[in-house]
Amino acid sequence: MFTDPYTDAPRNHWTPGLDAWAAALRDDIALKTVVARHRVSFLTNTQALIHGDLHSGSVMVTDDDTRVIDGEFAALGPVGFDLGAFIAHLLMSWFAQSAAGEAARSQCDWLLAQVVSFWERFDRQFRALWEAHAEGGDAFPASHFKTSAGQARLATIRHETVARIFGDTLAYAAIKIIRRNVGFAQVADFLAIDDLPARAHAQAGALSLARSLLLAPQAFPDIDAVATAVSRHALAGLDPASLRPQGRAARP
Repeated sequence: MFTDPYTDAPRNHWTPGLDAWAAALRDDIALKTVVARHRVSFLTNTQALIHGDLHSGSVMVTDDDTRVIDGEFAALGPVGFDLGAFIAHLLMSWFAQSAAGEAARSQCDWLLAQVVSFWERFDRQFRALWEAHAEGGDAFPASHFKTSAGQARLATIRHETVARIFGDTLAYAAIKIIRRNVGFAQVADFLAIDDLPARAHAQAGALSLARSLLLAPQAFPDIDAVATAVSRHALAGLDPASLRPQGRAARP
């Protein structure tokens, strides 16, 4: 995930027409630097027990129960990794559905709503659990923040922590999208598009969004900004220069 798509790895493959995108990703030092930083975080940041391969195909749902399966890649890692993986697959499904044009408008709208809902629900639940179990926390024990000033500072710490997780989430989503389009493991959403030029254009849009998430994270202060940007990146062409990231690029 963090290495092969950025090299000439023999297992890499992509839809005909995406050669320029694959080459651009291999040659982009700034982008590979951002990816490397998140590779280091994935290897060293043991925030939580993560699933390691979370996407809609790993979630089984009935009317009264939900189970997550295929946990063979579970490990201690950054919280944003699973969140990013799940959002990445929703976004890739959006780009795949967009190839059908107006006929898929309602499905595309639903997918973007799920992206927003997924993050917002995590944000609310994460903060609520932290507040509910503040006394038992090891990192920021409530006993250290008893005064009104301390409580205000603890609220700021919670906000900053969630903001860092959000930044990680978008970066890992982008890295997952890149891997799923020019790496070894492809996704059925795109492979189901028989029209190869249409498939390549849909995937180019996903790659364009991924590049922007990595190189211009300041353009995505919240999840609504991501949802808003999706349709713009759907206009990206097979030439990677057709739609450059907005804003100043992240520093190498």
